[in-house]
Amino acid sequence: MLIEKILGQKEKIIGEKVYLRRFRLTDISQNYLRWLNDEDVNRFSQRRGIETSLSAATRFIELHQTSENSCIFVIEKRDTLEHVGNLMLSEYDDCHGLVEVANLIGNVDQWGQGLAVDATKAVLADLFIHHKLRKAMIGNISQNRAASFMARQLGFSLEGTLRKQVFLNDLGECDMYRFGIHREEFLSRWSSYIQNILGVVIK
Repeated sequence: MLIEKILGQKEKIIGEKVYLRRFRLTDISQNYLRWLNDEDVNRFSQRRGIETSLSAATRFIELHQTSENSCIFVIEKRDTLEHVGNLMLSEYDDCHGLVEVANLIGNVDQWGQGLAVDATKAVLADLFIHHKLRKAMIGNISQNRAASFMARQLGFSLEGTLRKQVFLNDLGECDMYRFGIHREEFLSRWSSYIQNILGVVIK
């Protein structure tokens, strides 16, 4: 399973602001279900307008936590251990060294604190250093300016636009932006961060 391959003997991946640990079925609380069904949280998500039940959320977690090419992490704040969101890895390709990254900060009171950025940096640092990842990818619809800003802040480059890829009831047909970052680009941009959280010096 991918989650076991990445974590190994570790209980969590450590960032500057957050911890990332295995998502457990006990994390599917009523508060978590509210995130999945909240219009503001899912404003630019393909989940928007789809009601997620307890059984559907449970099936989703079980599917990805037993998968060889996808997994889900809980994002916890380091200072409070509060579950504030999730990070998902998918389409993990060991042969070509590729992975797709997606994140969700469900607690709107925690928006704007850089938690999603830190969570993504921490996971990618672990993958690029310890698992020889070659490239990571992120996608979002064109209207989601915050997600595009975050991708660029992380050092991702816009590699393509899938025209009218997604249809959302209130937005209509939406373009999908595809961002990517290679190992050497990430290591160069975040060398100080990597040394701080992993103790690895990038030369």
